Amino acid sequence: MIRTATKKDIPAYAYLLMTIFKDMELPLLQTWGEASVFQYLCQACTKEGYRYFYQRVRLLEEEKKIIGVAVGYPATEEKDIDQGWAQVLEEEKIPFEPLFWESECEGKDWYIDSVSVDTAWRGKGIGTRLLEDQIEVAREKGYATVALNVDFQNPRARKLYESIGFICHKEKEISNHPYAYMHFYTED
Repeated sequence: MIRTATKKDIPAYAYLLMTIFKDMELPLLQTWGEASVFQYLCQACTKEGYRYFYQRVRLLEEEKKIIGVAVGYPATEEKDIDQGWAQVLEEEKIPFEPLFWESECEGKDWYIDSVSVDTAWRGKGIGTRLLEDQIEVAREKGYATVALNVDFQNPRARKLYESIGFICHKEKEISNHPYAYMHFYTED
């Protein structure tokens, strides 16, 4: 079942998001350590408007276990999307360090920020279901274009996105990794 996250789901989906952060080799993981980043991430997920605020998050649950997460939002909100992170660091009296430095999206796209599936459930269509759900959310909200980034070092994910109908729009760099910025058009 795919559903919107609740506050009590934060630790479970934050754990899945940490998998992405590790793959991206985010500098904060080295600077602060995984446990601290996880703690601050969980706190930030309670802040309305934050990139990973629980009401933005869609979860796939099987056997009462969260096995997949997808996060999407309007690209037009990106400039303010990390205020929740900044608030947590201020509350903790830690100098501001962003999780992400670069802009990830553009225009009037519905942007799929993150999709992560529990390793035990990979290869079983979970990612596809989460992506299709994000596309449906975008359609319902009136977006003509859905966008996401895929690391060039992850050809399996890119193949999945292409099988759904995403096409490479352009290349960009995020956290010193080359990415393909891909589009899916919701209107036939």
